[in-house]
Formats: sequence, structure tokens, C-alpha cells
Amino acid sequence: MSGPAAGSTGTGHAYADTAWEKRCAHAWGREPVHATGVTPPVNAAEAFGTAVRMSGPFRAGARPRSVSAVRFFTVDGRLAAPGALLPTEEDLDRDRYADRLDRELGGKGWLLTIRHPFVLNFDRWARTRDALAGLWRRAGWPALPLTAELSFGHGCSASAPAPGTDVLTWVLGGTFGPGARAGDVLYRPAASAPDDAGEMYRDRAAVLRILVPTDPTTALPAVRTVLLDLVRRDPLADRAMPYLPYPPPENPDGSTPVAGEFAEVADVLRRVIDGPDAELERAVRRRWAARRSAAGLEPVPEPRPATDLGPGADSRVRLGAQVLRVPEGANREVWAVNGLLLPVRGTLAARVLAELDPERPITVRDLLARVGAAGHPAREDGVLALLRALYRTRALDPVDPGEPLDPGEPLDPDGPSAPKTETQP
Repeated sequence: MSGPAAGSTGTGHAYADTAWEKRCAHAWGREPVHATGVTPPVNAAEAFGTAVRMSGPFRAGARPRSVSAVRFFTVDGRLAAPGALLPTEEDLDRDRYADRLDRELGGKGWLLTIRHPFVLNFDRWARTRDALAGLWRRAGWPALPLTAELSFGHGCSASAPAPGTDVLTWVLGGTFGPGARAGDVLYRPAASAPDDAGEMYRDRAAVLRILVPTDPTTALPAVRTVLLDLVRRDPLADRAMPYLPYPPPENPDGSTPVAGEFAEVADVLRRVIDGPDAELERAVRRRWAARRSAAGLEPVPEPRPATDLGPGADSRVRLGAQVLRVPEGANREVWAVNGLLLPVRGTLAARVLAELDPERPITVRDLLARVGAAGHPAREDGVLALLRALYRTRALDPVDPGEPLDPGEPLDPDGPSAPKTETQP
């Protein structure tokens, strides 16, 4: 592939190719890419609708504990409390919002960014996840969470990513950088700096950026977070904060003994790291499975509300998402789907999953019969509980009664792998 080498300041070779994933994967970590004629996972209108919804709570000021972050900049810097400068329902569309900002800011350049924009909209999150998955199947799956960012701006420069971050950008509208327009995809590896023109927002641009951490040292805080979660589950975490005496006690030889409270914490750390249950290894493996099923796009949307599927004998269901299966011992697995985890046990769960297919709806009556649960109340209840859990994680979709039917604790509903599933060692 032609184009500047890693570390150069070019924008990459432009080409019209719908298989942009192959080109980006080939250049990943080495050189920039500029692809044209690409359909983005969300369009500019959908993106602006997301911006309006996500901006609502931030009009009253910053929200430090919010999963998402809405920020507003002018050429003079960031505004801590942009208030009415954020988009509202009255703006109707991106152009009318930009018209209002031009009036209120006197033509001054501006930039609106929304981090984690799709956490409240599963459909848009899933479309972005699926678009990324097409790339990761070729380039390799990210081990650390990505950051999605929607941006709208005019006459303002893009914020620089953190060091050691690759950036993938879909241009949804306007002009971004030296000349990328709607339908273009830009990839810039961490080693490549922007050119002299900078990554400017022009013509009321709208972009979706994906920030991909590539520095291997960033894995350390990720593992540390898992370790802290495990330690906090220990009864030791329920104790009051210890207050140590001063001056500290002395051993007969004059040395200072290790405080008992610290020694206990060290024992807990040794147990979760080296213990026979391998808690840290299992927790890291589970978190990786969840991240893999989300294509790294975190945080993930919440599960669907618990509901009665109405799984009577004639209810129809089908598989709604890929299920990643992670074995955890004899007849025990964790299923990862849409960034969520579902522990299961027993052989009946695998048989249920094997009968579910995204293209072939099945009635619950037939499903119960095929897995050998019909007429066995306990097994039927277990299968129905599994179906409800799969529905909540959006791995199972109810089918409209009018659609043609092809004739052809951990959950323990008590086989072969299901189509459209994947097993990890």
C-alpha cells in the first residue's frame, strides 16, 4: 500500500473502497489511511439527535460522576459551563444549531464533543461495535477499552489524543482535517503527527472518533482495577479504617514490625493472585471476554429491563447476537454477549444455544422438545429462565407472530456449539 511511513506527517493514500477495514488493518500501527465512499455506523442526523439527548443534563453544569462527558470549546478554550450553548430540541438539526452559535458567538470558532455518546442507545452502539468488529477481525482485537467521541465544530481544531493513542475517524458531515468529507474514514496511528494544516473542523463538520490505546503500559491500570475489585469483595474490606499507633511498636531487635492490618491485606492479595481458585486470572479472562463481545467499545449499554417474554408454547424467538463462550470447568461456562456476562452451567444450556439461530426463528414449544425439556417441569423452568436472561442481554429477540417460521446463580437449565457462537479457550 502506498502512503507515508509511520512517523510522517502526511494524510495517507486516498482510495475509494468499501472494504476500508482491510486497508486500515494492513496499515495499522504503521501509516495513516484516508478512505472514501464509506457508510458510517451512524449518520449526521442521528449523531446530532444523540448530541441533543446527551447534552440535556449538562446544560446545568458539569456532572463529575456521569459516564459520558459533554464539553464545549471556543477558539479561546474550554467553557466550564456552556449552558445554553449546548444543543436543544429547539435547534431541530445541525445547521440550525450552527446558525444559532454563529449568532451568539459572533462567528467565533466552536467545538462540541460528547464522549461515550451511545451508552443510552443500544442500536447506535451496536452498529458502531459491528463496524469496529469488521476491522478487529483483521487487525486483532483490542485488549483495552476504546473511547468513542462524537464531535461537531466549525473553525476550531480537534483536541489532541493522549500519547500512545491511535485514532479512527468517520466524517459524518462537513469537512475535517485537510480535506476529508462526509463518507470518508481517516486512520492515524499514534506515531503519526497531524500535518501543518491541523485537524480542523470546517463547514460545520460532524465526526465520530474512536480512540484506541496502543501503549502496552496502559494494561497495568486495567489489571490493577480488576485486582482492587477482587480485594474489595473480601470481608477485610468491611472493616473500619485502621489507625496505627505512633511511635510504632518495636521488635526485640529494634526493628519495626509490619502492621497487622497491612499484613492481612498482603495475604488477601497473595490469595487472589496465587490461590488455587486463580481469582485474578478468571476475572481478567471474564473481563476480556466481555470486552471482546463489545469489540472494545465501552462502557456498554445496560441490559434490557426484565420482562415476561410470554414464552408460551407458541412464542417465537431467535438468536439476536453472537455469543462468546468461555469454558470455566466441568459443565461451567461464561457467555459474553454485547459486553455483558452470563454464567451458565450444565449441558442443557449448550443444547438450547445450539437450537437458536439468527436466520431461523423457533417456537418455544419446539425448542423445549428439541432439547429434551418438554414434559419435565424443572427443565422447562430452567430453559425459560435462560431465555429470559438471553433476552435481557439482547442475545435473544422475540419474533413477530406474522413472520414466517422455518419448519425446518449461574443458570442451570439442565452439546454442540451453536451457529453464530464462538468458544474461547
